[in-house]
Amino acid sequence: FAALGYLAGATVLGLAMLFAREGVTWKLDVAIVYGVFGLLGFLAQMIAGMGARLLPMFAWMHSYAGSRYTRLPPAPFEMPLRRLQVGILAIWQGGIPALAAGLYAGNPTLVRIAAWGMLAAVGLGAINNAAVLRHAFGRPPGKDHAADEKSLMIND
Repeated sequence: FAALGYLAGATVLGLAMLFAREGVTWKLDVAIVYGVFGLLGFLAQMIAGMGARLLPMFAWMHSYAGSRYTRLPPAPFEMPLRRLQVGILAIWQGGIPALAAGLYAGNPTLVRIAAWGMLAAVGLGAINNAAVLRHAFGRPPGKDHAADEKSLMIND
């Protein structure tokens, strides 16, 4: 929903620039906010949102295949660190408007704070991704087949 909200905002700003009279002085300032909303607001949020769905599915499938289809891994929605995800979302939701406002107003301090915040969100996202991927690569495929053979006999 955040990505769609930024897409709507970018659309409104784009239409405002499109239909503005010639020689309007605010067009460049609005173009900067339009770029932040379009690139970071929509695209980055969409990529982060899709990654949060696809990576756990990959980890689940890789882990299940690594056990030779004998041991069910945790469900994909259980793999991410939920509190960390909430923090990442909060930082992004505050960082993007702060960056847009800082660029619009020409406030380098606000731009710096927003940029550091979003860098922190990217770092926290990497930690969360590592937590998900540990399910996929916790045990290399093909190792410890004795336990797999036991579970195969029990399942038969």
